[in-house]
Amino acid sequence: AVVSTQSTGKQWYQRRVQVSSGINAEWMSRITMISTQIIINTSEELLKDPYLPLMEKIRTTVTKMFEKEENCRGYLKAAADDASQIEGEIQEEWNLIARDIYAFYPLMIKYVDLQRTHWIRNNVEDAEHIYNSAGEIFNIMKQSTYFKREELNFISTMSWKPHVLCVDTTD
Repeated sequence: AVVSTQSTGKQWYQRRVQVSSGINAEWMSRITMISTQIIINTSEELLKDPYLPLMEKIRTTVTKMFEKEENCRGYLKAAADDASQIEGEIQEEWNLIARDIYAFYPLMIKYVDLQRTHWIRNNVEDAEHIYNSAGEIFNIMKQSTYFKREELNFISTMSWKPHVLCVDTTD
């Protein structure tokens, strides 16, 4: 029964990630609360698919967006006419990134917490890629003024308390 639960959980999660990756999907802002129990019943197979590819996609998106923000910084100061439109586009893109991060990171944190001992004992290289990519994303998030603003907007819109996402509330 446990094996079928693991398989079903993995298939469900993979379908959801594939369906919504890059698509404006409301479910991503609420999935962390629902799927934590599914993550508990999974195996290390999720690391290679979908966790690592999804982490790489988010890292690539965040990196490109930060480069776009940095490239536009000088232009925004010089061109007052187009500045509000460009800033609006940047904010919208960061908003989507914030949504994706807040949907994915709590799931990843729970999964990493469950698999960490196995990864350390067996020196799993893909796990290092997950950690390094997460670190790169956190560094960019810290540097980006637009991301900080959109993250606060996202949290207030969703009425979330971010620390609740990482704490087990089932007693």
